[in-house]
Amino acid sequence: MVKMQLFLKMYSKPILESLNTLELQQTHMDSISSLKKRSQRGMIDFIQNKDCHWLVCTFRVYPTNRALFSQSESRKHIFQTIKWTVGYMKNEFNDGENLVFLPFWGGEVNTEVATHVHALLEKPSQLTEDFERRTKDKMNAFAQRAFKSSAKTALFIEEISNSDFEIQAFGNYCMRWEGKQFGSGTDKLITELAYLQK
Repeated sequence: MVKMQLFLKMYSKPILESLNTLELQQTHMDSISSLKKRSQRGMIDFIQNKDCHWLVCTFRVYPTNRALFSQSESRKHIFQTIKWTVGYMKNEFNDGENLVFLPFWGGEVNTEVATHVHALLEKPSQLTEDFERRTKDKMNAFAQRAFKSSAKTALFIEEISNSDFEIQAFGNYCMRWEGKQFGSGTDKLITELAYLQK
C-alpha cells in the first residue's frame, strides 16, 4: 500500500496534466479495435470504464546468465513466463474464466533501470490468502521452464481501489516517459500480451 500511496502522491492531477500528451501511434492488436489510435487519456478512459476491479502488478523476469540469450530470445521467454503466469491465475483463481490484462513496459537502459513489466490485471474471483505466494512460486517455475536454465523472477501484486483517481494515477504511472527505450503513453503497451476480451 505504501508504494501505491507514493506514486499517487507523485502523479497527482497537476503533475499528470504536465505529462507527455502526444497522440500515440496505432497499436497492432487485430482483435481489439477499441484500443487503436488511442491517446494516453483515451486509454485511461478505457480502463476506468471497464466493469471490473483491478490488481496492479509488476513482473521482473531474467535469466541468471544473461550472456546465454540474445535480447530477442530473452523477450520471447519473458513473454512466455508472463503468459503462463496470467494463465495460472485465470485457471487457479478465476474458475478458468479469462482475465482482462493490460501490460506496459517499464525501465530504461540509459538510466540503468532494469526492464520490467507493469500491468493492470482484472481481480480474480477467488483471491485467497496464499494467492500471491502461490503465484510467485509458479512464476519462478515457469521462468526456469521458459529459459530452460536458471532464471530469476520478482512479482509485486496489490489490489487497487476502483476510484477514478487511483486508476488514472496508475495508468499515468505505467505510461509515463522513462526514456527513449519504450517512449510513453500507449507506445508502452505490450500488445503481444494484452488480453481485453472476456
